[in-house]
Amino acid sequence: AASGEQYASKLFSFLLQKSSVPYLEMLEKWIYQGVVQDPYSEFMVEERPNRPYYDDSYWEKRFLKREQHILSFLSDKEVVHKVMTTGKYLTVLRECGQTVSFPSAVKLTYSANSRIYVTLIDQAYTISSERVLALLTEQKSLMSRLESVKHYFLLDLGDWFVHFMDTAYEELSKDVQHINKNKLDSMLSLSLVTSTANTDDYKDDLACQMMNCSALDEVLNVISIDGTDKGIKSKALEQTSILTGLETFALSYKVEWPLNIVF
Repeated sequence: AASGEQYASKLFSFLLQKSSVPYLEMLEKWIYQGVVQDPYSEFMVEERPNRPYYDDSYWEKRFLKREQHILSFLSDKEVVHKVMTTGKYLTVLRECGQTVSFPSAVKLTYSANSRIYVTLIDQAYTISSERVLALLTEQKSLMSRLESVKHYFLLDLGDWFVHFMDTAYEELSKDVQHINKNKLDSMLSLSLVTSTANTDDYKDDLACQMMNCSALDEVLNVISIDGTDKGIKSKALEQTSILTGLETFALSYKVEWPLNIVF
């Protein structure tokens, strides 16, 4: 009986080892190269190619997580997050013309000790994170962009905004449908070049925007979507009154790929 159990255990281990090869090869390809190679739709990551790089939906819609294909040793939420993020980071690097390679990559093979996989995933996640951060800070001027955003959205340099509101107040006081957007943009541009923000290399990426609802409504909607207070409803959305530019005015900031993932 003991020998029979031993034989069955060895057979079971052999079958697990062989059957896990395709999945582990796909996992290896993903965390070391950021490539989904899944001809039979068995892997935990599904790629939907040709997604435009417009906003953070790139992360959510290009690569989808297949819950039913997550193996038991990957079931921890933190591990799943690291697996997903590692491959995405490598994809960013590759699509920015960076060489994606792991000289110290360890081949994934079946082991009853799941900690081995977790350790290798942690290592791949750390390396890919460091490389993406280096790309954004050293080649894509992330810190300069953050300083620029601070100027305009945190009013680190506030004199341009005072000047803009002085010149644009009359136009913004009009009903939304009567506002000349080009005129507002011209006023904004003039306010920027005649203020301390003139030295900012990215000032031309700032533009005026008129929202479909008031700024207060937008805040309340965000709170409601977030679930913080599901009982909050915007009264203005339930009314048909015409809003003015002062109520719907906002600033937009154009950022190119891959920095638009951050902003």
